[in-house]
Amino acid sequence: LVVLCAGISTAGAFIESRSYDEIRLIKLNLEVPVRMAYDFGRRMAERKKGGIIFVSSSISQAAVPYLANYAASKAYISSFGYALNYELKRHGVDVTVLTPGPTKTEGFDATEGIDFNKFPITPMPVQAVVRTALQGLGKKAVIIPGRVNRVMDVLGKYAIPRGVQRMIFGKLVEQALVEKPV
Repeated sequence: LVVLCAGISTAGAFIESRSYDEIRLIKLNLEVPVRMAYDFGRRMAERKKGGIIFVSSSISQAAVPYLANYAASKAYISSFGYALNYELKRHGVDVTVLTPGPTKTEGFDATEGIDFNKFPITPMPVQAVVRTALQGLGKKAVIIPGRVNRVMDVLGKYAIPRGVQRMIFGKLVEQALVEKPV
């Protein structure tokens, strides 16, 4: 089993960030999981068994101002993992995309530039997210832990237009930024 969950985010106005930080995000959030999925996926396919869990995010389904690069990186991971679910299944490899909402991790607490305590959603405990991911591996291509996250996913896909989602996320994230954009 390989769990591809390393990731970083950049918070704030994109043009006010350092390009180095944005490129570093792309390397860690995209390049590393692709390389690891390639290496481990090949070995698992040869053995005809194994599992890969890609950790995406509930915001992977929307354009999120002030977290634009992070949200886009998670959209890539969702699409990539969902495709590999199909490709590797015939080789006995289970692939699942985990799309949690806010989760109480060290990274959550240490994210620079944003105060997640200002969000109207209580973060889920890590143990509940991990348990849900492991229970769904091999059964579902996409796993969304938490009832609120599942409801929000359905609303985002079918009921709330993308422009409205972008506006809502923009206002929520902007209020949580440590430094307000100029």
